[in-house]
Amino acid sequence: MQRTALFVALLVLSVYGGQLEKVFSEVTDTEYGRTLVATIQLQLESGEQVDGLIASMRDVVGGLKGQMADAEAVAEAKHDACDADLRELAGGLTQASADAGKFAALSAFDSMTLETRNEELVNKVREVGDR
Repeated sequence: MQRTALFVALLVLSVYGGQLEKVFSEVTDTEYGRTLVATIQLQLESGEQVDGLIASMRDVVGGLKGQMADAEAVAEAKHDACDADLRELAGGLTQASADAGKFAALSAFDSMTLETRNEELVNKVREVGDR
């Protein structure tokens, strides 16, 4: 029974060992990852207990989760500000379009009024000249 348990444990460790190596190779792609792996190595080499290492990693993970939550909150606030700006700009564009239509109609009305006034002026000048 003990041999079977030992064999299963060794088999599991060898499978996870390959995956662990892959994880460490991916982690070390960044400067932060390299620093983290170096810290773990130093802690293990200094003889720190695994429980202390686990607690340290939990603290790191907790800190990263806190940083992620803070970054998400900042991103959400910026997203909300952008949405507000977009709504304000859309409202301004709608108002500008309405004003443009209104001013086009007023311009047409003013040009007809100007034409009528010019005709009246010509008639008045003619009447004054006829007197």
